[in-house]
Amino acid sequence: MKKITLLVAALAAQFFCHAQDGRYQLMLSSGLVEPMANYDQIKSTVPNKSELFNGNYFRYIQFNSLPTEQQKSELESKGVKLMLYLPTNTFMAAIKENASLQALSGYNIRGIYPIKAEYKLLKELSEAIKENNFPGYAVKGNKIGIGITAYQNISFETFKQQLQSKGYEITYEDQLTNWVVTWVNKNDLLNFINQPFICSAELVDDTPQPDNNVGRTSHRSNAISTSYSGGRKYNGNGVQVMLQDDGIIGPHIDYQGRLPMQFMTSNSGDHGEHCAGIIMAAGNKDPLTRGMAWGSDIYVYNASPSYQGFDSINSHYGKYGIRIISTSYSDGCNAGYTTRAQQLDIQNLNMPQLIHVFSAGNNGTSNCSYGAGAGWGNVTGGHKHSKNSIAVANLDYLDVRNTSSSRGPAHDGRLKPEVSAVGTNVYSTSDPNN
Repeated sequence: MKKITLLVAALAAQFFCHAQDGRYQLMLSSGLVEPMANYDQIKSTVPNKSELFNGNYFRYIQFNSLPTEQQKSELESKGVKLMLYLPTNTFMAAIKENASLQALSGYNIRGIYPIKAEYKLLKELSEAIKENNFPGYAVKGNKIGIGITAYQNISFETFKQQLQSKGYEITYEDQLTNWVVTWVNKNDLLNFINQPFICSAELVDDTPQPDNNVGRTSHRSNAISTSYSGGRKYNGNGVQVMLQDDGIIGPHIDYQGRLPMQFMTSNSGDHGEHCAGIIMAAGNKDPLTRGMAWGSDIYVYNASPSYQGFDSINSHYGKYGIRIISTSYSDGCNAGYTTRAQQLDIQNLNMPQLIHVFSAGNNGTSNCSYGAGAGWGNVTGGHKHSKNSIAVANLDYLDVRNTSSSRGPAHDGRLKPEVSAVGTNVYSTSDPNN
């Protein structure tokens, strides 16, 4: 057994090597790597007891060619459950303790690799650990705030109980993504993340900040919501919109009768008033302030210190019929595809009529470690990197991008933002009745 364990350790040390021809690069949040083919060498090994959790251990399994759905089912019957996919040709897998790796020889497997703590890190946390430089919002004394997820086959309650039994306080939780936030001693981060039930780890989100106090969007909706006979009348009537912002809005004559509920009791500014007016102001005070969807209803939620609406939508989608979420807040710059982004994509999958709409951000001249220098890859906030959301860039009235408006691509190369609209010096409502 000792020799087998040493063999596993030796093979694990060779997991990352210099790129060969790029065909088998593993695209992790922290960077591109290429593992060596090792199935023939590893198929006789067994896991270390410390790697087991609830009778399973976890590995990356890379294939020469992707398995079919039938082959995935066959693998599961042999004790190997393929879970999350990672480019290229790789899956996170839960492997039963007594499963025979030799029995997998007919499935074109290139390699099976341990998932070390370093490989679980999202970009910002990986860089903070390497540079020993953590942002102030993620530091409390000698502890670092991190968001962690458990593997898909581990129940949320089991995940929570495991952490609580070890004395860790959970300050945020999301059952949809198996995600919690906790605070860990700085010197123990990698040991903590190396626990066998933890799938990924990232820095805790910064406190959300408003992106723009001047204006957000102007989509030329007069073309689809006209005042003349025979024109289109798409004014948003019957559409329920969620606004996540800086607190309660109104009273205002332009919101009259279309503000069903506000899920907070305080206000910290007029950013929300401005955004609400752009969305749904009726133009009663001044016809020039009529909003883009002046017939819609708006439900108001806090964006800070945590995104109240992102958690509430799971029940309010059905209860109130909310179909659009508007959020012009950011937290961090070019954070990459975070667990929050995954949460929103799962919401879109489960609630197919839901649309998340975000401002792209105001970091247009910043260098946010994308790799192309200042002015590129600086969309703010991990949630804006979700794959099924819409991020909106800021144009002036001549349709020229404002230099402050954040630019893509996303950290993984996807196009962001998706659309642009006038967001400079937009005339809108403010409180009270202005």
